[in-house]
Amino acid sequence: MRLDDKTDMNRIAECVPPLIEIIQRMSKKPCELVFRSEKPTIFAHIVQTDMSAPMIRAALANAQSSRNTDAILVLEVGEDFSATAGFTRVGAWLQHAQK
Repeated sequence: MRLDDKTDMNRIAECVPPLIEIIQRMSKKPCELVFRSEKPTIFAHIVQTDMSAPMIRAALANAQSSRNTDAILVLEVGEDFSATAGFTRVGAWLQHAQK
């Protein structure tokens, strides 16, 4: 997710925790932070869910703390994936999610 360019630290403090709660509720297992930018306006989590990508995007886009100018990208990771150093924690999460 990328919060709009006008996002300041106050908005981050107000809107990110409710968005993460939505993400956590979607996941069958505890979600995992994949990355975030230095100014935490760009962040990604990995979840295991039965929800489709459009359903996940809609849930985040329709959240009270979301703005129309925020950007959302939802990707599905299938059985074939690879992670190198720097993403080993997420790689391990994905390996265990496949079982």
